[in-house]
Amino acid sequence: MNPIKQRNAFIDKIYRDESCFKVVNDTLRFLAQGISPHDLEDCIQEVFKIALRADNIEATPNIHGWLCLTAKNVAKQYNERQAVLRRFVGFDDITDELIDPDNFEDRIMAQEIADETVEMIRKHLRPEEFVLFEPKFLKNKSNAEIADEIGLSKRQVDMRITRILKKLRNIFKKP
Repeated sequence: MNPIKQRNAFIDKIYRDESCFKVVNDTLRFLAQGISPHDLEDCIQEVFKIALRADNIEATPNIHGWLCLTAKNVAKQYNERQAVLRRFVGFDDITDELIDPDNFEDRIMAQEIADETVEMIRKHLRPEEFVLFEPKFLKNKSNAEIADEIGLSKRQVDMRITRILKKLRNIFKKP
């Protein structure tokens, strides 16, 4: 069988395997603070996309352990993105007073507020600005990574990110 087809079949098999899916789902639910059902789905898909791109995953002796570690890393990235977003818009000031981190409904509400905040930010940015904002603040990518992806120099990305931040600070300035 073609190696690419073999890898795709293996990924499909572990994706459909209930015990593999449960490892990923449970790890993400436990580690990703206040994750919404929509974001949970996205994170699960990210774990399996990473598996699809991994070298020689078929030879991994402990696929459950590998999936758990990958889910842990995806959860860490998710938590970092959420923290950056909350800090960026002053969301922590609101959530510290209103949201009990041990209450599931409060965590879901916090996630919904964060999602609404992203949409509000999207409305205030031009599409070419959001193309830079999204990987920087929602995917936690470095300016160098963004520059490589979109074909700009790192310096250009630095300058544009600085302008975007200044613009958003002025828009969301506390009275």
